[in-house]
Amino acid sequence: MDWVTQLWLVGGNVMSILGFLAALVLLGRVRQRRTHPGTTLAWILGLLFVPVFTLPLYLSFGGRRLIRRAARKEKLHLLRPLGVEGFRPVGPVQTALFSLQTAPPATAGNCVELLTSGEGVFGRLVERIRSARRSIHFATFILTNDETGAASLRELAARARDGVQVRLLIDGMGSFWLGRRALRELEAAGGEVAVFLPVLPFRRKWAANHRLHRKLYLFDGHEAIVGGHNLASEYLGPTFSEARWGDTAFLVEGPSVVAMEEMFAADWAFACGRELEPPAETPPPENGSQIVQVVASGPDAESDAFQDVLLTAMTHAQQRLWVVTPYFVPDDTVLRLLCLMARLGRDVRLIVPARSNHLLADLARRAAVRELLASGAKVLLYKPRMLHAKMLLIDDAVASVGSTNMDMRSFFLNFEVALFVYTPGAVDAVARHIETLQRDAEPLVRKPIERNVLVETAENVAQLLSPLI
Repeated sequence: MDWVTQLWLVGGNVMSILGFLAALVLLGRVRQRRTHPGTTLAWILGLLFVPVFTLPLYLSFGGRRLIRRAARKEKLHLLRPLGVEGFRPVGPVQTALFSLQTAPPATAGNCVELLTSGEGVFGRLVERIRSARRSIHFATFILTNDETGAASLRELAARARDGVQVRLLIDGMGSFWLGRRALRELEAAGGEVAVFLPVLPFRRKWAANHRLHRKLYLFDGHEAIVGGHNLASEYLGPTFSEARWGDTAFLVEGPSVVAMEEMFAADWAFACGRELEPPAETPPPENGSQIVQVVASGPDAESDAFQDVLLTAMTHAQQRLWVVTPYFVPDDTVLRLLCLMARLGRDVRLIVPARSNHLLADLARRAAVRELLASGAKVLLYKPRMLHAKMLLIDDAVASVGSTNMDMRSFFLNFEVALFVYTPGAVDAVARHIETLQRDAEPLVRKPIERNVLVETAENVAQLLSPLI
């Protein structure tokens, strides 16, 4: 046996031993994570019996929280309490949410407008960019160099040349194909760009599984546009397009924007290591009567604030519980609660696109949809186009719009943000828009189960991969 073969055998044995030892170290972490028992068992078996293959997969996709990095990341909470004074919660839903200790405080005095078209959102973005006097802070999952993305970058660069502080935070995976060339004009004009968790290994703070899915567009610390719109033509643009996806956003002006600015500052510092100056001592003026709660979630959060708020709101629903989401792959707790509320006689409705842009997500949702239908809930398939909106309506008391999908990735892996509103104006606007969507949706009828081995296999594979969708 020559020395090359001997070296290969010794090296292989050493790597196997090191992989097995590393797997043993990770087994305790796997066991402690709050994941589905089947998922936990799968990771444990893989680490024990095929550690060489499972170890790199777990390091890339298995960790739920960022552990040491998250400990150094600024926590997502208001630096100055801006709680609602003199507001008496109406009904059991509001009462429960305002007493929830893990949720951030709500703020009064906001002006809220629901935006339901990509052209409307783009128009407001351009208006606010051009009128900003001090700062423009953008955080987005996807930025492409198409007509919409290029136009947005030109507008930002123009304001940077005017001396406005422009900062752009993009996700490492969602904007992977953008390229630095598209950002040169903005950077040359004095704007700053940072990438959140690059996906390529060995780069600073890289990660394959934790994504910045928030869409935060902030102006002068007083106004914000928050929703599901990325900076790409399928989400928004200057003119109407039949191919554009349906989506929603809140245009907010008022004290609640302070929380969003602090969220951006924490994400920015985590992404590039540069701290931003603290917000102005004087909070934005109270220009409206809307009560807004900014609920952030992510691997850095000490608790699952969004899921806490979601479960609390659903549990206390008395009349209706309407959900609009492009991807419906909930965890067992959320699904069982939705089914339970339907069996209790609540008006539970789920509106999803008839066909989304992810085949795996459509396959993965089928089993959950069947359970909902069996419980008496209504499932409506939106026909005209891809529906990307994320909305929640509980009775006439609470409504939510944001970036959070009704799936496990949004619940536990992505960095997300949702705005919950509690006063009639904004709640009614969300209710009316959901009713409009329902008019273009077809109710899904429960059919007798016909066993199809290929379809069942595809569904099972899609469900196994659902945390990665």
